[in-house]
Amino acid sequence: MRPALNAVAVMMGSMEARSRTCAAFIGLLVALGLLASPAQGAPSEETIAAREYVLGAENVRADGSLPKNRVVVSWFGVASLAVAMDGKVVLLDTFINGLPPSTCGVDDSQPTDTSATGYVPLGYEQLVALDPKAIFIGHGHYDHECYTGVLAARTTSPVVGLTQHCETARAQAAAAGISAKIRCRTPLAADAPFGAKKKIRPVGRRVKVTVIRNLHSGAASAPPMDSDGAEAAMYRFRLRGFSFFWNNSAGPLREHAPAVLETMEGLPPTDVQFEATLGFGNPEQGFRDPADYAEALRVDELYSLHHDLFQNPVLSSALNDQMATELESRGLSSIFRPLQDPDDYLVPMTFRVRG
Repeated sequence: MRPALNAVAVMMGSMEARSRTCAAFIGLLVALGLLASPAQGAPSEETIAAREYVLGAENVRADGSLPKNRVVVSWFGVASLAVAMDGKVVLLDTFINGLPPSTCGVDDSQPTDTSATGYVPLGYEQLVALDPKAIFIGHGHYDHECYTGVLAARTTSPVVGLTQHCETARAQAAAAGISAKIRCRTPLAADAPFGAKKKIRPVGRRVKVTVIRNLHSGAASAPPMDSDGAEAAMYRFRLRGFSFFWNNSAGPLREHAPAVLETMEGLPPTDVQFEATLGFGNPEQGFRDPADYAEALRVDELYSLHHDLFQNPVLSSALNDQMATELESRGLSSIFRPLQDPDDYLVPMTFRVRG
């Protein structure tokens, strides 16, 4: 076993144990007014400042509006992205890397100021101020669905995902003492089979979204991980001539979910993919599984996610190198663009929209 994957095996075991016991949150932030809803109508000064900070001042007009001919992506840890598309902001996962897992679940623990976590210079009040129009969840472990219920309540953004993700968000909001209704878009049923897909448009008529039932990462020799927060979905976004794919976990599809491969192969080629390259399957399968996703999607550009979970830049770099080796060994034409923590946090990536 490679040294980097040997280290991963130990740390992933620790992560699996703690991810099931994540705590819930933020009565303190609510009580202090740090998560007040942004004003309706024109973007507030707080929204303009947050958009400039997260998405880049060069991508935000003076009135706070966003360009419709570009997709802007900003990474804030693990698989979490803030994305501007068609002039709107959406969140893909809601975990800010550096938070302790005990602050993300559904009990009565009280976190400290999340902007002081030290690893990502970002707080949840800034995510609220972005004024997102939808919150997409890939799966429900603490390092993905964190504070989602409160964010949804304070922004009135719908939570998009599986039924389980909506239930978790509602439990988070209730644990924080919030009685506001959580809006949900759950196009796939809780027991939807792997590879099932549904087309929706929660971001407006011009952004076409395909939701696909995904398999969480895991060892090929073990039963599939598909319970206790591992129930997973992934998303393809299409804006005119530009396609963007996001999956926050990559499972052993060959052994446990070949229908997912078939569904991806049936889609048109993908321009850009943001994909979790680190998972529970790495110690056994290496980087075979995430490479299978990229190959099935016929990806032009592939960006790595989730390899930064342990806040160890040296380990992240080694994992990126091993992913690059896997892609090269298979002769895939995808251009691999490894993201490196912490330098690439909150550094906007801009993609032109054709057509």
